Amino acid sequence: MKTIAFDFDGVLATYNGWKGFDVLGKPNRNVINVLNKLYDKGYYIIIFTTRQFTPTMKKWLKDNDVKYHSYGRKDDPEFTNKIKPVYHAIVDDRAVNVNCNKGEINEENLINKIINVAENYQENSKSIGFTGDTSLFIGRWQPLHRGHIKLIRTVLNEGNKVCIGIRDSKVDDKNPYSVEERIDMICREFKREMNIGKLTYVVLPDIKEVVHGRKVGWGIREIRLDKETENISGTKIREEG
Repeated sequence: MKTIAFDFDGVLATYNGWKGFDVLGKPNRNVINVLNKLYDKGYYIIIFTTRQFTPTMKKWLKDNDVKYHSYGRKDDPEFTNKIKPVYHAIVDDRAVNVNCNKGEINEENLINKIINVAENYQENSKSIGFTGDTSLFIGRWQPLHRGHIKLIRTVLNEGNKVCIGIRDSKVDDKNPYSVEERIDMICREFKREMNIGKLTYVVLPDIKEVVHGRKVGWGIREIRLDKETENISGTKIREEG
């Protein structure tokens, strides 16, 4: 049996930027019809995405009559085989098809195709249209806990806009949450502030330091909270599960 993988955002559902694991787009009926016909023809169908298989996602697939055999996260070794995804074909909104076995590749055409996909990719950030003086927080948010939340809300309550910088750290024992999961935490906690343009987020490289010269036009400040809040430990929270 041949396996066909279908991406979710931008393929089975419309996509207008990441707003959380349980904020799903409208169904792309034509694509769903194609998926169901392939299912009926005997192909093994995987829903292949970075989204968690939440009750909301499960309900969305059921309500929209999507036929599938399994659901795979793109970072799940069961479906990626630790090397590459286990499928014979993938339906994805950002894929570029290359097959060297069909003859010589036109380099210029391939470059243009790749650039077109890359340049039209919508970043995991709601910073579009977000302007004005802004306070930046940089962290791993593993997880976003009440100490972080109190600190961020302290600045919001001063009337400042806030940008939360999410370090794109490699998933391991000390960093168990993916970027998407941490974005979901932020979107859930600060939904109102994001909707009224007071808060945004941006994914950053796993930076080790912030460097500046003289007269950079911005400052670094430390905010001290009460002792109980400052003693909250992300490490303890992870250990306690």
